[in-house]
Formats: sequence, structure tokens, C-alpha cells
Amino acid sequence: MTAAAPTPEGGWDIAVIRHGRLAGATSTPAHTDPWPWVTAVRASAETVRPGPGPTPCASAEETELIHRWLTAAGVRLVSLDGQWASPVAAAARDISLLHRPQDPAGAPE
Repeated sequence: MTAAAPTPEGGWDIAVIRHGRLAGATSTPAHTDPWPWVTAVRASAETVRPGPGPTPCASAEETELIHRWLTAAGVRLVSLDGQWASPVAAAARDISLLHRPQDPAGAPE
């Protein structure tokens, strides 16, 4: 996935994300065609091979930071290989478990 966010100066911050991990990034000068930078950063981005598990290539914290950036105002999807999926409720369905009282042994009451 490649995404871009406009900068206050009139350029773009471009990020290449592979399997939840930031694989490459660059910024373009103001008021220039960003496509040469997109092409270059995609070609030079780190190779990230998929592995087992929900976040095999990045920490949950890194993936969350990237997700927050991708969903920020003004960020545009430049290219996508495959599908981008995000669970609707994710772990929110289990939030009640955090508020359950526990006995001293640690098991939920």
C-alpha cells in the first residue's frame, strides 16, 4: 500500500506500508509532481514477507500508528496491492472483560 498526506508547505508525505509495517517513506518538495517520488520510494522500500499471525511483520503499536495516520484527514490512498481490511468492532467487543471484577487469584468472578 502506498499513501500520501499533504504537507502545510504544499508537498506530500508519502509512505509505503507492507504487511502492517512502514517499509519506506519520503517527502516531496512543494508544488512538484509527486509521482517520481512515489515510484522511487516504492522501488526502494524494504521487502517485507508475510508471516503467521495477525501482525507477523510489525508490532501492534506500529500497526496502530500507521492506521491512525492512514485514517487522518487529508491522507490519500495512492496504490493498493490486494485488499485493505479493518475489522469493524475488532477487540471492542471484549471491552467488558476489562471492567469485570476479579478475585485475588486473578480469575473473573
